[in-house]
Amino acid sequence: MKKAIISICAIISMSSSAQAIGLRFGAFFGIRTLNDSALKDIYGQGTVLYPYLSVELGKGFGIGVSYELYNRSGTVKPYSESTQLKINGKEIFLSYTFYLGTIRPYVHAGFGSYSYNQTIVSDYLAGYSVNAKSSGLHFAGGVVFTILKPVQVSVEAKYVPLNVHPFEDKVDLGGWRFSAGLGLAFEI
Repeated sequence: MKKAIISICAIISMSSSAQAIGLRFGAFFGIRTLNDSALKDIYGQGTVLYPYLSVELGKGFGIGVSYELYNRSGTVKPYSESTQLKINGKEIFLSYTFYLGTIRPYVHAGFGSYSYNQTIVSDYLAGYSVNAKSSGLHFAGGVVFTILKPVQVSVEAKYVPLNVHPFEDKVDLGGWRFSAGLGLAFEI
């Protein structure tokens, strides 16, 4: 993540001074789905938070970083044992924004590196924990509304195909994120 932020700062410094550069930062909060049916039964839908920082390098083109935070508790049957699922992800993305007045649709695609931790509190399993990491692409689209400069409100749908292999089995942690965001946008 530090390397991505340093890279964005380097791109800003190398850009032409005649061209305005846009800086945006804020956070999205919303619902996260899980594709894996067994995990969906245990944890249901949860909430996701992902702060972001992006730089617009030209009319509509941008690059950014974000960090996804997901933490959900549940109960494993048949013994009603407590469990917790945490998924964190560092993401970098390229974006394009369509300037249509105060409403600006956008699309972005990127790459993320995600860590997954599931802990089951059980007398039989002695704090059974599964840790895994995976990386892959993600895709998103949304709309940005400028409320009052520099304040922006966004809505976004993002899909992350994410498969991990903690043991012999494949676990599909991918799914949709439907979220709303609040951020600030400045020209430098």
